[in-house]
Amino acid sequence: MRRKRAIFFLILPVILLVLAVFSPSHAAGNKSFKRGKNYYAWKEYGKARVELLKAVEDSPGNAQAHYLLGNIYYLEGDFSQAASFYSKCLLIDPKKTDAYFKRGLSYASLGEIEESIQDLTRAIELDKHHARAYSARADVYIAIKKDDLGLADLNKAIEIEKQDYRLYMARGKLHAKKGDRGKSIADFTKSVYFEPYSFQAYFLRGNVYYADGKFDKAISDYTEAVDIHPGFTEAYNNRAVAYYMKGQYDRSWQDVHKVRELGGKVARQIIDNLERASGRAQ
Repeated sequence: MRRKRAIFFLILPVILLVLAVFSPSHAAGNKSFKRGKNYYAWKEYGKARVELLKAVEDSPGNAQAHYLLGNIYYLEGDFSQAASFYSKCLLIDPKKTDAYFKRGLSYASLGEIEESIQDLTRAIELDKHHARAYSARADVYIAIKKDDLGLADLNKAIEIEKQDYRLYMARGKLHAKKGDRGKSIADFTKSVYFEPYSFQAYFLRGNVYYADGKFDKAISDYTEAVDIHPGFTEAYNNRAVAYYMKGQYDRSWQDVHKVRELGGKVARQIIDNLERASGRAQ
């Protein structure tokens, strides 16, 4: 008799698991989850949210449903709700790397810096090749003025993703901030090599050339930027200043007018300087 009771208690968890899996609520949760996943894949996030909320109500242990809900709230800018669902996901699946990564991004957006760094670090511990986690942690370090730590993370991210133009652009901006124009230009050059249509990289490299007094190169890069993105008022604005510095006032005025035509604003000081130098009013 004792032996039978012992066997019963050994198989009891299996029985309960089978009953849970085949219970009506679990089956309903599975159907809702499948529908929610499909809506999510089709980017119909409103419908996906409705189905996934049903799924977690019927099957609270569905880690992926919680994760997808976190993603939806993150995309909608509700970072507090996103972090909450990522946390629920991690209670079920403590090794889900991307849940740590996304919760780290959510915490960063909420200004919870320490928590963000902890989550991004955990994502890296779980996946040493998670370039996006290194890059995101670099952004957080730079935001709190820990530039050297940020640079180290960007270096690591680039070591993993050697052809990601965005990483070179981010590192180029940091080098420019630290006053290392040579390295900054090299990184922006890499960025446009890997993504020739990156108007931001041309613009940023133009700014470094301008700061270095290389106005022709700056103008060339600003021109590339507006050729790619004709509505880029900042590039017209900066090119107007570069033309002014070269004494090419007519071209400077043309860019000033272009900025205004596009609905942008030109600093009053630039207009005053241009009027005095060119001998004409705007």
